[in-house]
Amino acid sequence: HEGEGNPHVWLLPENAAEQAAAICGVLCEAMPEERETLERNTAHFSEETERLAERAAALPVTEGEQAAIFHEGFAYLAEFFGLNAEIGIFAEEYQEPSAKELAGAAHEMREDGISLLLAADDSVAKYARILAGESGGHAVLLDPLTTKAEENDTYAGRMERNIAAMRQALEGAEE
Repeated sequence: HEGEGNPHVWLLPENAAEQAAAICGVLCEAMPEERETLERNTAHFSEETERLAERAAALPVTEGEQAAIFHEGFAYLAEFFGLNAEIGIFAEEYQEPSAKELAGAAHEMREDGISLLLAADDSVAKYARILAGESGGHAVLLDPLTTKAEENDTYAGRMERNIAAMRQALEGAEE
């Protein structure tokens, strides 16, 4: 988290695969007796991330489609889904955006034709839903992969749910 930049690189599966390969290399040096298992698991993870990318690429996204994001890490998810993250609505933790801020964001969304709002299913979800209602858009609640997984779910399983949520929102927007 030092310096400028977006540290949530794992939200883009190709970045997660690169991280896994780097971790595998270090672990193989530290535990050479586990090299075969580590390399096999890393190759499997890489294959899973490639499948995720294929599924995301098949989403019905219009070229140049824009999204508003409620978490800086969601810029990676927007990229993964083929969206441009044009508006960032980043509320400070434990602070609620004012009605004026929400109205301004809704106005900007309508002006720019932004209909998708990417948010985590946490304290900001209610603001995403409010803005979706005010702007005529769709709030898409996604897993930021920053909290403990339910029932020991995998990275791929959690990202598959994100893809399904995006597909549902995009298909709803087409109607």
